[in-house]
Amino acid sequence: MLREDIAEIVEAFREEGFKDISLVTNGSKLAELALDLKKAGLKRVNVKLDSLDEGTFFAITKADALDEVLEGIEEAGKVGLYPVKLNCVLLKGLNDHEVSKWLLFASEKGAILQIIELIGPPLVPEEVFRKYYMPVETIERYLLPLASKVESRAVQSRTRLHLKQPRVIVELISPFHARFCYACRRLRVTPDGYLKPCLMRNDNLVDFAGLLREGADFEVLREAFKKAVSLRKPFSRTP
Repeated sequence: MLREDIAEIVEAFREEGFKDISLVTNGSKLAELALDLKKAGLKRVNVKLDSLDEGTFFAITKADALDEVLEGIEEAGKVGLYPVKLNCVLLKGLNDHEVSKWLLFASEKGAILQIIELIGPPLVPEEVFRKYYMPVETIERYLLPLASKVESRAVQSRTRLHLKQPRVIVELISPFHARFCYACRRLRVTPDGYLKPCLMRNDNLVDFAGLLREGADFEVLREAFKKAVSLRKPFSRTP
């Protein structure tokens, strides 16, 4: 959202025939851009919200922006970006006591709550991972008795709980199991233009932006995609 032409980019995708355009954001500029993005063709939005406490939010993000993020979530709901999903990374001893607050907040806003395990090395330093890692199964055991319905979504084989009280949908996301890799159908692009076949690896990237800058034709670009797909490899780890 730092790009001044973000709405134009969304509109270009819509005009190319893309039906389901979504955005993941930290939410700090969402309030001012939500309406323009909706008009441009954005369907839904995921907002990173690791804490509802100002002090904890600042400790995690190093930004005094909680009010702006909450305003953005409110505005996204008003303009019809649906569903709004709240991405909450579970951090032991830092925000794990806020789960009940997340549930109530998501219920009040009509949002879907996604509780996500902290990703480990090489994406997060080993010492940080060991200090703050907490398995989502800990939360699942707490939430299961409150659920009226339990599903397993095909996307990343994640568990989805429909809670009765508060009335809210919760998705639990853990990258540390074989089913996550088995069910993954995603190919990501890094900010500097590399195709990223695997979420948990940085050693198999394919330089796509470089090919574009060199004026590569369609067949060369297609081969780059095929190479990225061929480099996908199941990840396993015992935290």
